[in-house]
Amino acid sequence: MTKTFTKPRRAAAAACLLALLMLAPAAQAQSTASSARENLSAVEAAAKRIDAGARLVAITSSMISPEFGFSDSWLYLFMTEGSDQPILVIRQGSNIAAAPAAFGSSVFLRSVLTPDFDIDPLPTDWIDSGDAIDAAERNGGMAFRSGNSGTEVSALLVRLPDALLPAGSGDGMAHAYWIVSYASAARGDYRLFVVDARTGNAIGLAPTTAKQNMAASMQSAVNFAADAMLVQVSTVLPDVNMQGMSALWSYTYYSPSQQLFRRFIVTNGIVVTSGAPDENPPKQPLPANWLDSREAIMAAEASMMNLRSDSVGTFVQAELRRGLFPSDGQRAVWAFTYAPVSGGMTHMVYIDAQTGSAVTVGTESRDETVPEAFVLDQNYPNPFNPETVISYELAAAGRVRLAVYDAVGREVRVLVNEQRTAGRYQVRWDGLNGMGAQAPSGMYFYRITSGGKSQTRTMALVR
Repeated sequence: MTKTFTKPRRAAAAACLLALLMLAPAAQAQSTASSARENLSAVEAAAKRIDAGARLVAITSSMISPEFGFSDSWLYLFMTEGSDQPILVIRQGSNIAAAPAAFGSSVFLRSVLTPDFDIDPLPTDWIDSGDAIDAAERNGGMAFRSGNSGTEVSALLVRLPDALLPAGSGDGMAHAYWIVSYASAARGDYRLFVVDARTGNAIGLAPTTAKQNMAASMQSAVNFAADAMLVQVSTVLPDVNMQGMSALWSYTYYSPSQQLFRRFIVTNGIVVTSGAPDENPPKQPLPANWLDSREAIMAAEASMMNLRSDSVGTFVQAELRRGLFPSDGQRAVWAFTYAPVSGGMTHMVYIDAQTGSAVTVGTESRDETVPEAFVLDQNYPNPFNPETVISYELAAAGRVRLAVYDAVGREVRVLVNEQRTAGRYQVRWDGLNGMGAQAPSGMYFYRITSGGKSQTRTMALVR
């Protein structure tokens, strides 16, 4: 039986850990491409020199060759039972560098872990990246590439719950899976494949609209609490296509009797994970007649005058909830973020979730209504270029510090460091560092502290 790591935090399933792909090291032209298993003993030895009890829990890379499953760079994540300090090992060819995860990476890992599943070390007999990519290719990856020039392939190996196995074939344990992603910059399209690391069987995650997964999320919500109310719907990845479809949808419910929120991540009618949301949305339920993502994206596309087709690759995120506007907190709206992959301005479109009409965003930076809690919102737009807006709420007056960090934990820019009264605030980050120079594309963290409390979230800058 696999020994679990219960102290550090327990891993979320597929959807949350997919974000690790965004930290995958980019390929280096002068390095030697290889599979994930090559030089594995040297990688493990490097981690154990830092902590003798370190166990491998995840592997990831981007820019993988679909022909051989090779990459110039691989990132290996190790953890030790009884410690919440991850160890990251990066291998580029035969060059290996290992170090305890810096502030940014550590916070990032905590942001994608929830209390539902234990972090288990990977088994020793996992199939190599070449076999995993081959399985994805045979089950639709090759067909996707043939219709999408310039497709980039990334992969993540991690343990996931048996919910992803075909019905009746699991044994209730968390098994190792390769999550293989195919991303087309030319069309802004995306496909995911989950490959069983024991058998090589692949499961394609076809995109769906938000309402096509509602039955699965509602059943899980009723099991959570009989009075559970749907309060938020959102995409996990910026992969919404022109039919309003995404591979992974997140549904957040609130139970008045338990006074708890619960988020369910669903793909193809299967709930792959559940847990507390990263942030609590408003408690008011969504209207029963909210528009599906298909109708909402049609309205958004019309209001953007075919922005997607005019851009060479556009990633689109979606969120449905109340409370997006300080001046009209009761209105339920769809918020769509359009981020051109090749750079340029990022655009936001808000669609009334009942009428399908576009709504105008107010410009006020502070709402006088006193919030109920200390909250750091997800930035909008995200991904972004050249600037984004970060909103936060203070239930009590106090000194506030809001800062941006890069992926390895270095401070990039302090956005706020002042006394604030209770209220809702917005601050813009223009993508510049503290010296006034442009920050490069990549993953960033922003962290707010006030009154002895702190919250951290992630964002992506795409230039």
